[in-house]
Amino acid sequence: MHCGIVYTEGPKRENRWTLANLMGHAIEDARSVGVIGRQWPNRILACAHFTRADLGSFQDFRTLKTEFDSLRGSYSTITRPYRCSFYDKNRNTHQLEIHLRDTMALAPNGSTLASLGELHQLPKIELPRNAIGAMSKLLKQDPKLYEDYAIRDAEIAALHMSRMVEFCQQEGLGTDPPLTIGSIATKYVQFLWRELNINNLDVLGKEVVNTQSWSGSRRISRRQEVLKTNVAESLPIATEAYHGGRNEAYMFGLTHDDFWTDLDLAGAYSTAMAAIKMPDWENLYSTKDLSDFTCDRLGLARVVFSFPENTRFPCLPVRTNFGLIFPLQGESYCGGPEIQLAVSLGAEINIQSGIIVPWANDTRPFEVFSRAVRRNRGTLEKGSVFERTWKEIGNSVYGKLAQGLGEKRVYDSRSEQSQQLPESPITQAYLAAYITSIVRATLGELLTRIPADKVVVSATTDGFITN
Repeated sequence: MHCGIVYTEGPKRENRWTLANLMGHAIEDARSVGVIGRQWPNRILACAHFTRADLGSFQDFRTLKTEFDSLRGSYSTITRPYRCSFYDKNRNTHQLEIHLRDTMALAPNGSTLASLGELHQLPKIELPRNAIGAMSKLLKQDPKLYEDYAIRDAEIAALHMSRMVEFCQQEGLGTDPPLTIGSIATKYVQFLWRELNINNLDVLGKEVVNTQSWSGSRRISRRQEVLKTNVAESLPIATEAYHGGRNEAYMFGLTHDDFWTDLDLAGAYSTAMAAIKMPDWENLYSTKDLSDFTCDRLGLARVVFSFPENTRFPCLPVRTNFGLIFPLQGESYCGGPEIQLAVSLGAEINIQSGIIVPWANDTRPFEVFSRAVRRNRGTLEKGSVFERTWKEIGNSVYGKLAQGLGEKRVYDSRSEQSQQLPESPITQAYLAAYITSIVRATLGELLTRIPADKVVVSATTDGFITN
């Protein structure tokens, strides 16, 4: 490792360095002390913890912000690298290709830089009280402490990035620097499927099509993975049936004195994912038969419903501008688990349109993933960097199944416009809707079993508070 620090001639933007100058200077400095060979590298991996703050300090920030991609409110390289030129001290030109990564997106549970340093046993440098608000004063009084503090922040980010690259290589996930823990999770589940001869397309209901187009006299062939025709035809029901968790408050104000317990389902979404077997997409069929919709079948439907007046916790979701509500009557897009629960509560249900995807066999593609994650976590010290990383990987696949299904829009820094969040490589509306239906139905069934003389304060996603 080689560390260094440079100072500009003043705080004004015109006196600051450009990103190309900083990268080129770092390479020159590293070559001069023999850290890297005489050959100039042209591909650079740059990283920081919250890159938006770092890019904003460069002279050419207005250019840079459209040369990198927005990611969780910060900047990274997702589509194409930033290409620039650097003139060395001998006035030779070097072409640089800069790939940017933000370690915030690669930190377990969005860890702070300080907590990352603790995880890697490389703690941040402690500063005197109130020094953060007067760094120029610290520079004059104790320049060594100032430099040590600044360099340590960069060291922590660089070390974490290096460890995450090593982690991906050791797990057979390629040599490309990862973008997020979610992207690692996606690669890992696909890697496991390949290892176990589970066809990625069979799980996701897709097929490969080859398309051709012309650019002048040049023919361009593309290989695309698209949903099977029958899967795509029923996609609107699946997309509408995908909702988030129950989030309700059943009382207002202070609770009375009692023993209150916050109960949570353990591993709710990863366990629900494990219920999924291999879908038989070819034999997907439409049905209005209420008995077809049960907890153990991949079924989604649009229903008209009415619960008995004394039903304390109705369980069929209705989407509104204010989030999900669970009324006594109405129209709902929902899954088989919730329909089965509603029937058991005495609801009258009329299936308006419904689809069932039979199971092709008993292979559970997400259970093998959950077991592998649990096995890997078990070999590591609890709370260590990679134990926490594995935990985050285990929790991320469900989110990737649902990515791009809602109306969520994200800022695109390259076009400087808001755009629809794109789908992930494993987005699957049917599976995402079924998983959330299982979790809501499980929580709903538990709520219905609370005795009438007891209070439920609220329900939140996978748990509730009660006495």
